[in-house]
Amino acid sequence: QAARKKKSKPLTPRQVFKRSINTVTELWRKRRLSNFDYIMQLNKMSGRSFNDITQYPVFPWILTDYESDTIDLNNSRVYRDLSMPVGALNPDRLAMLIERYNDLDGFSEEEKFLYGSHYSSPGVVLHYLIRQEPFTSMAVELQSGRFDCPDRLFYDMAQSWRGCMKSTSDVKELLPEFFTCPEIFLNTNNFPLGKMQDGTVISDVKLPPWAKGSAHEFVRINRAALESEHVTKNLHHWIDLIFGYKQRGPAAVAAHNVFHPLSYEGAVDMDNITDEIDRLATEAHIQNFGQTPAQLLLKDAHPPRYSSEDCWVSLCANNRLHRFHELNSYRPPRQYGGKRTGHGAILSLFALPETVVAIHSDYTIASYRWTPRDQGIFPFTWKNDKMKNLCSKTTSRFYIPKAELLNYSDANATNNNRGSFGNRNATDEGSNGSYTFSFATNLTEQANKHGHIPPSMYRFDGSTNQPCFGLVRARVRSYNAVATQFTAIGDRSSFSALESSSTLTKSMEARVDPPSAKSKYYLLSSGYWDDAIKLHTLDTVKLTLRCEATPCSHSHAHSPLTNNAVLSSTITCMAVDECDNSIMVTGHGGRDATIRIWTVDDTNMSAALSDIQTQNNNEMLVLVHVLWGHSSPVTCVALNSDLDAVISGSVDGTLCVHTIRRGDFIRSMSFKSSVRRVAMETSCDCDGTFIVHLADGQLISCTINGVILASINCSDNLICMEIQENVLITGGEAGVLCFRALHDLSLKHTIDISYHGAVQSLCFTKPDAPSSSSLGQSYAATSALQYLFVGSDDGMISVIVDPKYRLELLTDQLDKVPP
Repeated sequence: QAARKKKSKPLTPRQVFKRSINTVTELWRKRRLSNFDYIMQLNKMSGRSFNDITQYPVFPWILTDYESDTIDLNNSRVYRDLSMPVGALNPDRLAMLIERYNDLDGFSEEEKFLYGSHYSSPGVVLHYLIRQEPFTSMAVELQSGRFDCPDRLFYDMAQSWRGCMKSTSDVKELLPEFFTCPEIFLNTNNFPLGKMQDGTVISDVKLPPWAKGSAHEFVRINRAALESEHVTKNLHHWIDLIFGYKQRGPAAVAAHNVFHPLSYEGAVDMDNITDEIDRLATEAHIQNFGQTPAQLLLKDAHPPRYSSEDCWVSLCANNRLHRFHELNSYRPPRQYGGKRTGHGAILSLFALPETVVAIHSDYTIASYRWTPRDQGIFPFTWKNDKMKNLCSKTTSRFYIPKAELLNYSDANATNNNRGSFGNRNATDEGSNGSYTFSFATNLTEQANKHGHIPPSMYRFDGSTNQPCFGLVRARVRSYNAVATQFTAIGDRSSFSALESSSTLTKSMEARVDPPSAKSKYYLLSSGYWDDAIKLHTLDTVKLTLRCEATPCSHSHAHSPLTNNAVLSSTITCMAVDECDNSIMVTGHGGRDATIRIWTVDDTNMSAALSDIQTQNNNEMLVLVHVLWGHSSPVTCVALNSDLDAVISGSVDGTLCVHTIRRGDFIRSMSFKSSVRRVAMETSCDCDGTFIVHLADGQLISCTINGVILASINCSDNLICMEIQENVLITGGEAGVLCFRALHDLSLKHTIDISYHGAVQSLCFTKPDAPSSSSLGQSYAATSALQYLFVGSDDGMISVIVDPKYRLELLTDQLDKVPP
């Protein structure tokens, strides 16, 4: 029993940090975790959170120039010295504080302090966030039902910085919102904040001239400064002051980092204070005058970040934007695709450790083995691996209305005439029924001649089965071959697990095979004539699960759509989250027009998110949310689980934002043209900016809060878009890759690969690909490179890489070798 109690004892913040130093800290040192995210992790470990304004997350001041018209983030003079606390940055003020410190004769060494105020307190939080609820109401309550004196409110960034440099009672640091939330600078609620003594009306915060009057631009530049190379090299010094060994003791005294003793954790035992008045006064002081975070490092200094030459670096990293002109395009020889092979365009690309997987328009899966290398014509090795068919050709055709098959002219054709499209003859793989298709002669001839459906046949009106693919990592688990039924009726209670005794479940079990033990990935696919979602093992292409759209057999009079109106559940788009690889989102066409969130091979996630009580805990594919908001077919979806956001667009120009965890509707935006594509950065370090491409050619940059940052007319008919490190990469029918800045969509670079036709798909390598164990010593240099794979209309893969950067890394590695 004593051992059980000892085992259940909660970990201290210091123990949590010690256990994470080989994971979270090492990720940061290897530049796999941003400076912002790492500071947030340290705040969490030390007990800081957004739920308590007395222990709110603390972030450093980064810049010192808030008065210039322009700012150069490559100039070290614009940055604050991170090795000193805010109170020590001004030597004249520091001399006054040290003199006062030495004059505290009646205090012991443990009771002396340099700063009577603190860098983080409830007053600091409310001062900065007064324009946003609930902090507005909290600030009014703090001031006995009114706003504070206008001259003391947060109004001017430059004035705030000057106050922190000159005042002996103002040593406050910043908050996370200064790097993520432009809304804190805007008085969007029109609160009556009053007038200053000179008659100035207080409203929005006055920003530096280099922000050009835009709060979004200020936050973007401030965040870029936080992630800059200068801050990267010095951030560990600030961590030592706030969370490390310079927080207390002789090291803190030497660093001029000594605050009031009651601000430190464990400085006083409240149970030993017998006088009630003294006890209440001590509690009030601790709650209102600031608390120092729990100390994570006692003796050792926090390790610095590795140099960029020793780490994996994104192709579009901020410090590499000036190198875009160095990018080269390579076409590996003897690929499975090409105009002569007839496999068609590459609809999807996936970059895995040492493997690239391409899916062609005839549903052929081609895999290639590749590794970086330090010599030769190509900066990588390339070898054909294997090629397999995902399914038979009769089932791989994505549905196109008969009217469009005949003359391509009926833009309003829908899949309501699907009955005249196919005849029940040929057998589909693993199914109980048999189907075949009669394609129009002109379509068949063009498909056979060119090896693909012509680009003019692609529709973005949500009425056709667009081929959709996603890749998820397999999990080690027990598996029962029972799929979740999903119906065309929108009532959530109708989505339930099928009992093993049901007829439909038995028919599904007959065509479902358990996954291979050696399989590491599952391939999700849709776009079939029967509106099914299929799950195949990637290595053997064995069908693991098939989930069909079926009408609900129950009566739902309370549902907005009853069973009598049988709906089309055509899947028009699909997205798999890369932050949490177990979440999939599908968009649906026809009169259904819903977005559906699924979990794949993750019972814990499905139990946490599901609106539905399932009867089986071992389901591979579980529907957890059905999202409403569109009145026309959904054309595109994007998601990021780290931001808890799903973005979807539809034919009528409506764009909706929902949450993933609860399935709540957040907001909608309306555009004059149909939404064709939407792209959102899938990494965990995403600021919420996403891109919308409309049918009229507009390319729009938006924030997750619905603010349009920039809009341009794009001459190309875009087919694919990817966001990487605040850079938008697009490809379309012109066969040109365009690199644009995410915030203003300005064009930074183009790469012409039009020889291969339209650009159909894009894929970046991840930091963990390839593995160093298979590459030997040369991996030390080549691991720092990121590659971009591009799939074209002729079925060929192009590889984009910076060869000169590779040579620089190799030279640097040779210089480090001892003689």
